[in-house]
Amino acid sequence: MDPDDGASLQYVPGAASIPEIEKLKNLHPTTGFVLRTEDGQEVGGPKERSSYDDVVAAFGQPISSTDSANPGDGVNVWATDNGDIMAFFRNNVLTDITFRLRGGDANHQSTGSISKSDTPKTALERLGKPYAIMRSERWTSYVYKDSNGDESNFSTQGDQIVNVMSAAETKRLKSITGLDKNQ
Repeated sequence: MDPDDGASLQYVPGAASIPEIEKLKNLHPTTGFVLRTEDGQEVGGPKERSSYDDVVAAFGQPISSTDSANPGDGVNVWATDNGDIMAFFRNNVLTDITFRLRGGDANHQSTGSISKSDTPKTALERLGKPYAIMRSERWTSYVYKDSNGDESNFSTQGDQIVNVMSAAETKRLKSITGLDKNQ
């Protein structure tokens, strides 16, 4: 599966007035694992990847880090005017990044009105500003909260929706993984 390029981020309502979204699009999360051939070449050719320094260049110094001695190997948090950012790093490589937008959870939307056959543009126009945006190497996910506080989401790869999870499916998954406990 090819890495996601974050193309769907351009369709987030109000994206033009949220500079963090363009910065998110320019980052390249990856698993942090590199497969090499015997002669040292990367399998499938070199992949773009963003380092801790790339993320600091985009958002400034984090306000918090799980490993202050080595922030490129842990979780870092940034607070911006438009929301909070949490980035995960392994060996100085960005593996995942989440942007929780201010004002996003006021929409009380659910992904029930969209399917994989919709385009990311159509889905984001229909659902409005998400509560959170999560990027990984594989996809960009958009999280919504309904009036009960239940989360649902859809994920994109490039300009296609590859997964839609209802609030019920999200709840079931959280109960299986134990993520439904108050943390």
